Amino acid sequence: MKICVCDDDKYICSHLDEIINEISNDFFEEKLEVDIFYSSIALNNYIKTNHAVYDLIFLDIEFSDDMNGVELGNTIRKFFKVNTTQIVFISGNKEYALQLFKIQPLDFLIKPFKYDDIFLILKTVYELRKEHITKVFTYAVGQSSYNILINDIIFFESRNRIVNMITSEKMISFYSTLNKVNQQLHSLNFIRIHKSYLINFEHIIEVQYEQVSMSGSHILPISQNKRKIVRTQIRSLLMTKKG
Repeated sequence: MKICVCDDDKYICSHLDEIINEISNDFFEEKLEVDIFYSSIALNNYIKTNHAVYDLIFLDIEFSDDMNGVELGNTIRKFFKVNTTQIVFISGNKEYALQLFKIQPLDFLIKPFKYDDIFLILKTVYELRKEHITKVFTYAVGQSSYNILINDIIFFESRNRIVNMITSEKMISFYSTLNKVNQQLHSLNFIRIHKSYLINFEHIIEVQYEQVSMSGSHILPISQNKRKIVRTQIRSLLMTKKG
């Protein structure tokens, strides 16, 4: 779980980091990674340059920079089409609360904050992350990771070590294999119809003996050795939907 703390008060950043690490060691199975920024502009530039996605951002409101926390929160919300980031604003001033409505923060903490407040926030984000992780597919291009709604994916196509992900809007290519992609999607409605194709059941238009028609007018072959199991999988998914 990736966490960011952004505040120009170094004591606040250090204090939050210590609490998060203490909670991580005592209560969480997975590591909680914390990045610290002392400037709203520095965080804004880092997110845009690296397309960095955080599960949780603790964000101060008042900065000496040109960009305050409210402006940065709005920028973060607009920057990611699939938003998985929870924002918790921190401030010594309660008057900001109404300004944050459109950003839909997870919480608003008044300094000084308590251990129990941070624990409840981390627990909530952890549970939300477990729920949300089944709704998005995460892929890497270069050093950056991206999320896309699984419902937007029509199918995956393998070309040597390149996987082409065909979505409702475009094709996205990244280094991987269909086996790895399939493992990531193991509990979802994707069917391997061919050594080169992994399709989303939700986008099937018509199934014939040798081929399947998909959304976007894509027609894909079903390999001979997979025809029986593909029909069985589709029948099973149809029964599950009806049930």
